[in-house]
Amino acid sequence: MNNIISSSLVKELRKKTGLGIMDCKNALIESNGNLDGAIEILRKQGFSTANKKMGRTTSEGLVNAYVAPNQRIAAMIEVNCETDFVAKNDSFRNFVKEITVLVAEKNPDDLNCLLSLKLTGDKTVENMLHYLVNTFGENIMIKRFKRFEVTGIGVIHAYIHDDYLTEGKIGVLVETSFNTLFNPEIKSFIRTLLMHIAATKPKYLDKKEIPEYVLNKEKAILKTLAENEGLSGNILETFIQGKLKKYLKNSCLLEQDFVMDPDKTVGDMIKALNEKNNGEPFSILRFVRYEKGESLE
Repeated sequence: MNNIISSSLVKELRKKTGLGIMDCKNALIESNGNLDGAIEILRKQGFSTANKKMGRTTSEGLVNAYVAPNQRIAAMIEVNCETDFVAKNDSFRNFVKEITVLVAEKNPDDLNCLLSLKLTGDKTVENMLHYLVNTFGENIMIKRFKRFEVTGIGVIHAYIHDDYLTEGKIGVLVETSFNTLFNPEIKSFIRTLLMHIAATKPKYLDKKEIPEYVLNKEKAILKTLAENEGLSGNILETFIQGKLKKYLKNSCLLEQDFVMDPDKTVGDMIKALNEKNNGEPFSILRFVRYEKGESLE
């Protein structure tokens, strides 16, 4: 099986996990060259450093968001490049901003559709992308994009996080169930919530959103780790349930402790706001969070 494991595949797994050559190679051999399978094998073996380093960002670029004036249509996009020099260039940044608006206005089905759309000056997105690649001499790629449109009563909010070193590092879109613009307390909560999502990295709104296969995979990993520690019977089950509860709390937005009041969950905060509000109940319908350079699952 060794001969099917290429050095480039080992290199890619090392980049994702930060682990040694032999650990990565052995995991790839066991998974028959499947990268995701190898990562799961390493997790089951208890490599905590793998979990920490899988989230490291290495790519440069920009995350950008656009919200229409009526706040009923919004889009977010991530475009990557190789160097910080290009990421800060006005031509690159203007390109990213323009295609973000295109996504909101034209609602492309996929990347190929977006590439075929026309920009100002009659160039397509693909033409402009090639022009920038040739101009800067480095690879530039549109990594992903997301578009929200309100179908009932509600509005969309956006937040872009910049730190002292880089702009457009993290982006968040949130759709709420009714127009929060006329309720100052809820409007203030939303501003904080956007920053909360940027900081805490939730993957799902609540437990119901988690696919069954994701939960089953997490349970299998926890079971293997517990058995490797020699746990069995009721102790093993208690260990799994405890770790699973922590996983759900970290992964689900409504289960997370609210950053501005850790004694309450986000769900608790929304419940308290609704108790004060006699009108239509406020709720979060959906959200999306992008972080520049993060690996996609």
